[in-house]
Amino acid sequence: MKTLFATALLVVAALSPAIQFSEIQNWTGTGTNQAGVVLQWDLGDSPQALAWGVRFDGTLTGTQLWDALQSDPRLFAYQENVNWGRAIYGIGYDWDNDSNNGFTTGTSIDAATANDPEDRWQVGWLTNGFWSLWTGSGSSTGAWASAQTGVDGLTIQNENWMLLAFAPASNGWSTTPATDIAPATAVPEPATLLLLGIGIAALRKRTKPTR
Repeated sequence: MKTLFATALLVVAALSPAIQFSEIQNWTGTGTNQAGVVLQWDLGDSPQALAWGVRFDGTLTGTQLWDALQSDPRLFAYQENVNWGRAIYGIGYDWDNDSNNGFTTGTSIDAATANDPEDRWQVGWLTNGFWSLWTGSGSSTGAWASAQTGVDGLTIQNENWMLLAFAPASNGWSTTPATDIAPATAVPEPATLLLLGIGIAALRKRTKPTR
């Protein structure tokens, strides 16, 4: 059975704070508590990782925190529920924001491809690598600890952080949490989109050439 952690990742990575809750732009959920989710690709680009925020009351499991994040239409994932919990194989992000996101499965899990090659996408389970799970706490990211469980086994409390970082097989199935983290772009509210549409329509009418 494939686990979501590796022995090589059982160390604590003490890093300088990279992003604070106050810097997060993309929030979902309601409640008095807040938690952060950081997704880190290993593609050699910058920023290496993006951060989201989730508001809630009480506590959440890591799976509930992850599922709340799916409200961002630019985010997509190859995942399934298996007999021991949630398996996350691939994570993608509509990097060029053209709404052409999603993925296509292949002959194996590791062969799945993003529909848009311009999007951020990494997938792995048996050969490419895998998405490793890390946790942290506090008002900002800083000290990450490799999780000893999958997302189902995490209990998320106020000001907790969850990091999913891709660990390539070419790197010994290990990775180091990034300090190059940027806030994911906020998704406009429906009312904001309506006002934006009205504004664009008015601009087009104003600039319509005369004949």
